[in-house]
Amino acid sequence: MDRRVAARSTRGRPWCLALGLACTLAGSAPARAQESFLLPLEAAAPLALGTAWDRGEARPIGDPGACMGGAGAERHEGGPTTWTLVVLSRAGGRLLVGAHVARTIASEGLAEARIPDAARRLAQGEGADFRLLCGDGFVAARALGGQYVGEIEIGPGQARAASARLRTGVWTEPGPFQAGLEALARATGAQARELPGGRRSEAVPIAPDELARRALAFPDTVTAETAAPFLAMVRSYPEWAFAGTTIAIDPTLGWGDAARAVFLHDAAAGGSAAAARSAEMRKAVVKRRPGDPRRPFGIPAGAAFAGRAVEPGSAAEAGLAGGAEPAANPSAPAAAPAAPPAPAPAVEALPASVAATAAEPPPPVAQRRRMAALVYAGPEGGTPVFATTQAPPGVYAEKVKQRVYWVPGVAAPTDAVREALARAAAAPPARGTTIVVAEVAGTAVVLTDVAPAPGIHAEPAGALQAWIAGVTAPTPAQREALAAAARGGD
Repeated sequence: MDRRVAARSTRGRPWCLALGLACTLAGSAPARAQESFLLPLEAAAPLALGTAWDRGEARPIGDPGACMGGAGAERHEGGPTTWTLVVLSRAGGRLLVGAHVARTIASEGLAEARIPDAARRLAQGEGADFRLLCGDGFVAARALGGQYVGEIEIGPGQARAASARLRTGVWTEPGPFQAGLEALARATGAQARELPGGRRSEAVPIAPDELARRALAFPDTVTAETAAPFLAMVRSYPEWAFAGTTIAIDPTLGWGDAARAVFLHDAAAGGSAAAARSAEMRKAVVKRRPGDPRRPFGIPAGAAFAGRAVEPGSAAEAGLAGGAEPAANPSAPAAAPAAPPAPAPAVEALPASVAATAAEPPPPVAQRRRMAALVYAGPEGGTPVFATTQAPPGVYAEKVKQRVYWVPGVAAPTDAVREALARAAAAPPARGTTIVVAEVAGTAVVLTDVAPAPGIHAEPAGALQAWIAGVTAPTPAQREALAAAARGGD
């Protein structure tokens, strides 16, 4: 979220100043960011209660409890077993069906959830600092138990008949699930795979009837001793929480949509989802014309398909995208020969002397990454200490828990630097901010809202300072990199 937009969204509403980010989210965030949603967890390292989550980047950020604290976990015994069949794809005439069984033994929620004072202070300004450091939600509850995930794929020859008999849905008893899954398993040429946790990278081929047997028997294998967190409820920050009010969390509700969370989970969040198979099938079948997201290669506008004109986005075009060849139409008039392309306008070449002295284009900025950062007061009058989840390239940093602490521009440690980092790690942050890391011709340029350590060369970049770690006297190439990064300044 742009800081200037956040500031404008609260201007003219004095009551918003007390709630900071709450008004920013209410006035400008998309509706989906306001909702709670389910997130599949990795069995080896499940997210802790209170962990902040950035939905835009699909990843956890910060330390658990830094943005949402509480009085520990409140456990509730018991929970549902859900049986789910869902169509993942019909691309290319194939049928891909996902099978999901979730057994919840217990649930736990964050008791007396409350935004800590330090985090609320970040939200009392424009609100953008809180959003960068705490995301747009937090892990409010977790389901404990286990899940079984698999998929059955049926080829084009049998897909239509299987689709006609297929019944999808979410059930709390196994009858409809068993009938639908066993019917798919009996289809000629059916292929099945187990997907541990929904991860396609770990898919294991299995006989279709064996997949059905394992799915039906799975709930009996989950006990209180084997139960582990497998699903999280991520909840957006409610407006009233920014006034210091505690949040009541009921961890016994909302676990019935587990299959949707697994099959639609973004692969960027860490681990490929079962829905990625659908994308793979589409990539193999549909090839797009560059610059046109709708039209496939090789299908000109108005081409004949079974005697009819193909309109962009029509079902006929979709059939061609699936690999069907346009039918011959003897009665159709022959297509007029294509007009020869118009000659390109003549361009007068520059004289060799002028071409040799022409200025070369500046080096391009290959990548520009924004990173949320906490700022800690440094020694009296000295450079402050920054903390991020990942250190900028070339900067000396020391890791404490999930944060790395560093001084802008410092590439080699000294006793004074180590002392400053240790002091910052034991103190509360003074404010939050954003840094930018720009990759220019293989050189990493960092932009911060403060000047780097004394002696480090810096170039002004709007309201920021551009520098390269450890560089006091930049080379011509480094000066070009600094200038290119500074042009993007803010």
